[in-house]
Amino acid sequence: MPTERRGFETLNGPCMSVLSREALDTIHFAACRLLSVTGLAVEYAEAAELFSSAGARVTKEGGVWRVRLPERLINDSLASAPKAIVLGARDPANDFYLEKGRVGFSTFGEQVKVIDPHSREYRSSVRADARQIYKVVDSLPGLVVGSRTVCPNDLPMILQQPHNFYDALTCSSKHVWMGLTNKETIELARKMVIAVQGEENVRRKPINTVVACPTSPLTLVAMCCLNIIEAARTEVMNVEIMEMCLAGATSPVGLASAVALTVAEQLAGLALAQAARKGTPTILGTCSTNMDLKVGMSPMASPENALIASCVTQMAGYYHLPVRAGAGVSDSKIPDAQAGYEFAFNALSLALVGANVIWGVGGVDSGLGFDYAKLLMDHECCRNISFLLGGAPVDNAGLSLELLEEVGPGGSFLTHKQTFKLARTQSQTDLFSHQPFAGWSSAGAKTLTERAYEKALTIIDQYQPKPVEPSAQTELDGLLAEFVQRFS
Repeated sequence: MPTERRGFETLNGPCMSVLSREALDTIHFAACRLLSVTGLAVEYAEAAELFSSAGARVTKEGGVWRVRLPERLINDSLASAPKAIVLGARDPANDFYLEKGRVGFSTFGEQVKVIDPHSREYRSSVRADARQIYKVVDSLPGLVVGSRTVCPNDLPMILQQPHNFYDALTCSSKHVWMGLTNKETIELARKMVIAVQGEENVRRKPINTVVACPTSPLTLVAMCCLNIIEAARTEVMNVEIMEMCLAGATSPVGLASAVALTVAEQLAGLALAQAARKGTPTILGTCSTNMDLKVGMSPMASPENALIASCVTQMAGYYHLPVRAGAGVSDSKIPDAQAGYEFAFNALSLALVGANVIWGVGGVDSGLGFDYAKLLMDHECCRNISFLLGGAPVDNAGLSLELLEEVGPGGSFLTHKQTFKLARTQSQTDLFSHQPFAGWSSAGAKTLTERAYEKALTIIDQYQPKPVEPSAQTELDGLLAEFVQRFS
């Protein structure tokens, strides 16, 4: 691997722990016990067969299979899964490395509404929104992948994922992270990534990750199983096992129990991916939170969300596996102070624990909606978090002991040549104002939200992502047109 890599790197790995080594061992034991004694309900015959072939105890119970995974099978699956994964990108300059000590950010996923950046109307998202958002995400260096941010609700359901995948590939040059929920769409995506990068390149460095979601408690529905199996067998896709349990609803209220259940279901998905193809790059994902029992809703910005995700992130480190954690989505309905506080609290917590990808940038309304102003404000916060993670290097430039001795008591460093040389190593701001009141007032006295919307509209109007090669673009157009004709 090259020595220079994108992303925000901590100097000494994770900076914060929420679980002791003893607690990590206990949660692992609890997860293994759930899988070996209680077992899983599996609703897909081929998945049950793969589990059985791998050494699981499988019995038919009505229309589903009860699958019990011995600890040996779990250990074998952990051993065969890659410990570091390269998230390839259409533009290799945007490759991102999932490894210990490297933290990046992305938008939230599959939001169904958007705050229109022109009218500020809260409306259903459409394909044009998806294309615009991929374009804006591509322009922001602090966002390392292009998640499926919003749904193109103006298209028939069967055509939403194919168009969204096509748009992610053509309107952004970053890694594509997206749920694909049937064989036909996964096959289309396989052909598209090969058209863009070539089969040898995407085998070596996949440019997309397929998301599969177990259902709590302890159930692998048919669609989840199919996603894992089909994506693994393409040999050109990563697989993420994304767990979304709710403490107090689909898991017990106790957070340790929610963590153990999350880990058990992640390990079950991992085992299925490895049974389908040994060595499949597999990422552990979490968006688990709590059910607010007072209002019957699932807050995405509660402290429980950050705490569960932090524990799961540590468990991924315990297994030496990459992890993506949902954090930073706001329960506020607009990009206000609550949205800012919630993003900073949750995203910073996960960054300090060492989550490889933190997804939640731009999310409002508990993940149902997307907002451009929040996207830009969150991105500014991501840059500040990255600066913090970099620490204060104690080297010649950072310490500058000779300069301190040279200038001496009562001197000034403002006009020294080293100050000019290192000026750009200071943190930078695009949106947050460091001006005095008079300067801010003379510039129009605009709020942060107003400035963020203005910047978003400027990017939409002016930014152009790296284009797809003409021959590949022609092939992508043909593949999409063929799919549309087949399923319309």
